[in-house]
Amino acid sequence: GEALSLWLNRSINKRIKYLYLDGVNLSLKRNRISREALLCAAGITETGDKEFLGFLSGGRESQISWESLLLRLRKRGLSDKQLSLITLDGNPGLLAALKTCFPEVKIQRCTVHKLRNIANHCPRAIQANIMADVKRVIYATSKKEALERFQTWKRRYQNLAPEAVACLGKDLNETLQFFDFPYRMWVSLRTTNIIERVFREFRRRTKVMDTFPTEESCIRIMFSLVQMINEDWKSKPMKNFR
Repeated sequence: GEALSLWLNRSINKRIKYLYLDGVNLSLKRNRISREALLCAAGITETGDKEFLGFLSGGRESQISWESLLLRLRKRGLSDKQLSLITLDGNPGLLAALKTCFPEVKIQRCTVHKLRNIANHCPRAIQANIMADVKRVIYATSKKEALERFQTWKRRYQNLAPEAVACLGKDLNETLQFFDFPYRMWVSLRTTNIIERVFREFRRRTKVMDTFPTEESCIRIMFSLVQMINEDWKSKPMKNFR
């Protein structure tokens, strides 16, 4: 309705420095059950104020649907001059959209999503070893140490699990981007957790519905949820950003 439209088009007055982008999948009943996504954006200012900025029903997370969301955010006042980092999962449509909408801003690949992808490329028999060792790369104490540990990991598993090594190797810089920021912020910058928490609550609310949710009911649920979350966040700025 009108309240939703006003909310989705409101001005972004805060100076957003860190942007988080992710999509949550919906199981909608159209003629058949279809998989679609709500594309979501949240931001944090340099003083740690969090705000859920907006969402858009985005079909299958294509470049065009992500561009629609990003262009709307720009129109509302989100400035690439103020953005220092965009944290996201590795969705190809989103990565392509960022090249056109925010080409200058550094990208951080969500380490949780990346570890999950690496795990999918591991031979089952040695998956536990590979994952224990690759976590030492992500949780190193400096970028220099992370890069050294990556080389060791790569040498160890290059022949045993070439696909797992390639999965991290091709996105290494974007996976380790958070190391360029102050240590106290690493935990908050390296994952899309800020949005994932919203998604968990959203899934819980749609799961208890008797019938398959319609797109309209999903949007209503998300709208009421993010309004509540923004109220909650107002009183809880991120401590490690100050």
